[in-house]
Amino acid sequence: MECVSENRASVQIKEIFNNPDWKSHVDDRLRFTEYIESEDANESLDQLIRWYVDKKSKRVGYAGPKLKNSFLTLPAVEQKKVGLALLTGGKIDTEWVCRRIINWHSCYASAVEDCWNKFHGTYCGRLLIQYLEEDVVRNHLDELNSKDFYFGLCRRFINKPWFQLDTEKLRGCTFINAYLFIMSKTVQGVSAEEAELLLYQWIAVLLAFDGKKLNKLTPKMIFWRDSSMEFRVINAWGIDTALYYLLCMNHDDVVNDFLKWDRHISEQYINELGDDGNEVLDEDKFREVIIKNFPDDKRYLLNLNTRHYEYINAVSQPFTKPRLYPWSETMEQEIPMYLSESEELKQYEMSVEEYNKLLNENPDLKSFVEKFDLVPINDQDIE
Repeated sequence: MECVSENRASVQIKEIFNNPDWKSHVDDRLRFTEYIESEDANESLDQLIRWYVDKKSKRVGYAGPKLKNSFLTLPAVEQKKVGLALLTGGKIDTEWVCRRIINWHSCYASAVEDCWNKFHGTYCGRLLIQYLEEDVVRNHLDELNSKDFYFGLCRRFINKPWFQLDTEKLRGCTFINAYLFIMSKTVQGVSAEEAELLLYQWIAVLLAFDGKKLNKLTPKMIFWRDSSMEFRVINAWGIDTALYYLLCMNHDDVVNDFLKWDRHISEQYINELGDDGNEVLDEDKFREVIIKNFPDDKRYLLNLNTRHYEYINAVSQPFTKPRLYPWSETMEQEIPMYLSESEELKQYEMSVEEYNKLLNENPDLKSFVEKFDLVPINDQDIE
């Protein structure tokens, strides 16, 4: 009787909500269900490890997921045993565990180096740089000397006499604070001109990429702070750390000048609001004031070439040096990072031939465009 009643009620609800696929997940959670012990409940951790390590056991694919599921919750001793087992696997499993080894132990060292020799995985390489003996890392220095690992190398070895810093490479693989952190550990640091440039570059990028465009745990108002109840340029996440590193490099004048500019912006904003100054919170207006008062010799930083370059990862992570998108790296002509005049965009508009060539040379991009049936925003995009 109960089953018939439930079926009738289900049919009625489907009709009421016009949803033939309706199902109550709440009802599922409320129901009592008898516990049935899984057939593999008695499998020991050691058995799973033996199956996984023995590549002829025919249970590697079965044991691997179970070992991964248990890894992070295991006590230290058992976690090391599982970690070492997973490091005998293929690239996917070794990268998975290298990414999750938080509690390092020297027992991993040899296995991590073996994994690096086999697969050259990104997370494996980072572990190698972070924890293995200096002479081991130096033995693999040529292999690790790429943008994926260069910051890690600098962070560990910046003050070693044998380590030669390539500042251009560092700029190309860091965000601004990471770059300033490394440079603050060097004798030469950064010049006053570069220090000033990086600060205004940061603000220029934030003016182009607000919280909605970044969409990465970004506050609605980037330049507002509740604690002080005011708009300030220096309220943007990460700016305080940048100023700290610049002070570490004795750039007091650069920092003081930037703070004066920041206060001037805030005063101008309040003045333009007039009598409503204490009631209106208008970040768009604050941004307009920043742009209006941007230093003349830095205004070119406002003209971002967003068609070809990526400038930021998050509010607190603008790139030290803008990065070309993969599809732009294949273009033969030199592409400027900033456009001095808006009409210069025209010379980078694509013809139909250029557009088709771009898609043909980038199969993944072509597949993406076709999958989502993407077309240019308007007829002027492709002439």
